[in-house]
Amino acid sequence: MDISVLLATYAREDILKKTLKSFVRLHTDDLTWELVVIDNACLDSTQTIVESYSHEIDVTYLRQAAPGKNSALLKGMQIAKGDLLVFTDDDVIADENWLQALFEGSIRHSEYDLFGGKITPHFPDTRQLDPIIDLQHPISKVAFVDLDLGDKDIPMPASQVWGPNMAVRRRVFEAGFTFDPSIGPSQNPKYTMGSEASLLIPAEAAGFKAIYLPDANVLHQIRPEQMSLTWLKGRALRMGKGKAANSPNLEKMPFFLGIPRFLYRKLVTLYVQKTIAKAIGNRNKAFDLEMSYWSARGVAHYFMHEHPLETNQAQAESPK
Repeated sequence: MDISVLLATYAREDILKKTLKSFVRLHTDDLTWELVVIDNACLDSTQTIVESYSHEIDVTYLRQAAPGKNSALLKGMQIAKGDLLVFTDDDVIADENWLQALFEGSIRHSEYDLFGGKITPHFPDTRQLDPIIDLQHPISKVAFVDLDLGDKDIPMPASQVWGPNMAVRRRVFEAGFTFDPSIGPSQNPKYTMGSEASLLIPAEAAGFKAIYLPDANVLHQIRPEQMSLTWLKGRALRMGKGKAANSPNLEKMPFFLGIPRFLYRKLVTLYVQKTIAKAIGNRNKAFDLEMSYWSARGVAHYFMHEHPLETNQAQAESPK
């Protein structure tokens, strides 16, 4: 088997249908490939939808009751047969040449093991977008999964290989690297972001390299509820939690009451600055500060509620 495509889904059947339809249209020439869909909501209706495509593509439906995207992917990997493991989400629309581009890129670049491609947000109606949101802001780029590094194959940081469009050679997993099931999308609305980073960043540190393949393209379906500032604040908070979970250097800083001491000043400063920016009508500055504030809150939330207590206590009590 050349490629195994794995995706986790959770009760998003209308969007999932569009994803599956795009897979039917894939041009794969002589590639042998399979699709493994892991249902984290365990719904009979989702199983019916997935299996309705079995006469058009080689698809396997699995259920994973343990919550979390990474838990679902880990279950799918138990049966995946491909030499190249392609991970995506249940809200993409794949370009017809997507899989072919990933496979050919992996052949061209045998010295690379981690592959990312172009991801373009697909908004239902940009007129519904909250006017304060700056789509060019770095947090907006990450939140709406907007990635375009140009039209050439170029090395990229593993942190920029994003979940909707990523491929990993099997040998990375055989070397002992895998997904952390405690990180990533789950039923908890305040989950810690960084599901793919929990695999990619340690793999990169061990010497596995990442490359960008511009011809491997997917669209990322944006839902109407994702077009509000409230949703984006929550996304920034989860991004902050993901940053904390994947930044071991933060653990070396002095702690007070369970969080790094520098965060107290940072949170107060950002809150005052964003309030002033709003009051004087500086919309772009206000948005930037709002995102920074909620990201910092995410870092604090992670250390207060999810980081091992014994580590926090030991650092809080250590001599300053």
